[in-house]
Amino acid sequence: MTPVYRSGFVRRLLRVIALILTAVFITVTWVTQRDTRNILRQNAIDTGLQRIQTEADFLELYMDQLSQLFNTIYARADIYSKLHEAELNSADSYSLFLFVRSLYFVPREPQLYQIYLDLSTSGQSYIYREQGSSFGPSRYHVTLPEGLSAGKAFGDGPHLSSNYGYSLNTPAAEVYSLRWNIYNSVHREILGTMSFDVEVAELAKTVFRDAAEDGSVNYLISGDGTIIYAGGTPLSQQEIASVVAECKGRGWAEYQSDAIRGIVFTSSAEINGIQVRLIRVIPEKTLFAEPDRILRRNILIFTAALLILCLLIILSVQSMFRPVRDLSRYISAVGQHGIKTQISDYVQYDKDDEIGQLVNYTGEMMRDINDLFEKQEQLSRAQRTAEAKLLQAQINPHFLYNALQSIAGLSLQHGDRETYRYISMLGSRMQYSMNLDQTVVELKREFRYVESYLALQNVRFGNVLTTDIRLDPEAEDIPVPKMILQPLAENAFKHGKLCRAPGAFFRMTAELEDSGPENACAGDSLHPVLRILMENNGGSCPPERMAELNAAFASVRTEPGSSVSASGSPDSETPGSGAAVSGIGMQNVLYRLRLYYGPDVSMHMDAPENGGVRITVRIPLHERH
Repeated sequence: MTPVYRSGFVRRLLRVIALILTAVFITVTWVTQRDTRNILRQNAIDTGLQRIQTEADFLELYMDQLSQLFNTIYARADIYSKLHEAELNSADSYSLFLFVRSLYFVPREPQLYQIYLDLSTSGQSYIYREQGSSFGPSRYHVTLPEGLSAGKAFGDGPHLSSNYGYSLNTPAAEVYSLRWNIYNSVHREILGTMSFDVEVAELAKTVFRDAAEDGSVNYLISGDGTIIYAGGTPLSQQEIASVVAECKGRGWAEYQSDAIRGIVFTSSAEINGIQVRLIRVIPEKTLFAEPDRILRRNILIFTAALLILCLLIILSVQSMFRPVRDLSRYISAVGQHGIKTQISDYVQYDKDDEIGQLVNYTGEMMRDINDLFEKQEQLSRAQRTAEAKLLQAQINPHFLYNALQSIAGLSLQHGDRETYRYISMLGSRMQYSMNLDQTVVELKREFRYVESYLALQNVRFGNVLTTDIRLDPEAEDIPVPKMILQPLAENAFKHGKLCRAPGAFFRMTAELEDSGPENACAGDSLHPVLRILMENNGGSCPPERMAELNAAFASVRTEPGSSVSASGSPDSETPGSGAAVSGIGMQNVLYRLRLYYGPDVSMHMDAPENGGVRITVRIPLHERH
């Protein structure tokens, strides 16, 4: 039956692709936007807390500078004495004026708007500002709240600046005043008042110096809740009280009101009884302005890319759809007329691309498929024969182990205990090495495995080997990768020619030691170290080869993509040396130990005083044990 092709195929394909791409785009965009917002929010919180605390510290330092400026009155004995006098001559009055003037020009930021000194004893007052100054009989007395103790200041404002009764002919400015009572030496009589006026705009500009860049809303609030400065979206007294309550304890809070929504930060500066609270609100529209702009741009790019992709898909599908349809007709014809139907009668496609290869491969496949059917039965019979031979050729490791145990039992029945011991030892070694399911074992099992190996080698060479095997009881249960000691011990026989002469000696010890400057691996100064030592008096390794191997040990890495390399190989021994060491097996041991315990594991080879080779492995146990 010839398939029926519908014109809606391309539309369905485009619809599916568009839906998939849109879903992927929405998911990726949503996740990216969410993560970006979370990162920006956390960064804004961290930065905002640090900034508002820095601004509070600056404001507190500024108020402390004004307090020290006021205390200059008490430090200047010549000035302080004039404050007690009921009458001042012109020289004394001018000296006080110069004193006030000197206070004004003390460097600070922001600069004071004006200073006003009002003396109640002499009835004189002094005012100084950059645009004008004057002094003479007091025309305006500053009265501070009762009960204000000595050294305590009073914050007044914000309010329009006053000339304090003098005609200075300068425009008024909004200022915040810090005022002190001047007391006599026993703090019982008020000698006058000192007022420092600072422009609110300059104070806010200096404190919130970066407000214009982040678009934040900033407030300075006095201790009684009076708004000293409001920059940005206005907040009511009730909203300010709510903000302060929400930020209590951690200094910030998520804030939302009819006027503004964002992250709010609070801190305070307090000195000499004056408290000023700083409030900063970072609106969400400012905080997330850049991610939102990127989102809009990405949507436009995605829409354009999707339209272009759909157009390309339409063109591509139309070009490839015809040969695929013809190929489908050919397959249907094969089903109707048999395998000998010629593909060239149905498909005309001469391009050497994937479709052309598909057409060619289909024709070849149809020509070969008949032969495959004929050969199938022969292949099935051959496969069954091969499987039978494979089953016959298999050797079961458990059978071999059980056979060795049976032979060992037979030796024991005949009274040959030594033969029994060695056969049992060989069987245990086979069982240990053939157990592929266990890759990590206790150190004591590795020691027993090497001990059996040494015993069997000693029998092989006529019992000429003396061994010294010591394992610290505290180190017995330390886990290690399986088969790490065997290659180290085997080097003594394979390369060191151990047991080839009388007096052969082999030592293997393992103990825990406290790491320190003299024996600690890198980074393990406070952790125990497992030290494994193997020493033999076989043939010596040439010094240059030993240095080359130690360098190779140091270069073993376990990062992804790295591999164990060696400068030599088992076939690259130095002719005539008699004991050259390839190092590949030892490097593999070090590589596996570093995979398990980390990069601080070390291996070092040196020569004992009595000849031979000594290998020391140090394993810091802070990562695994």
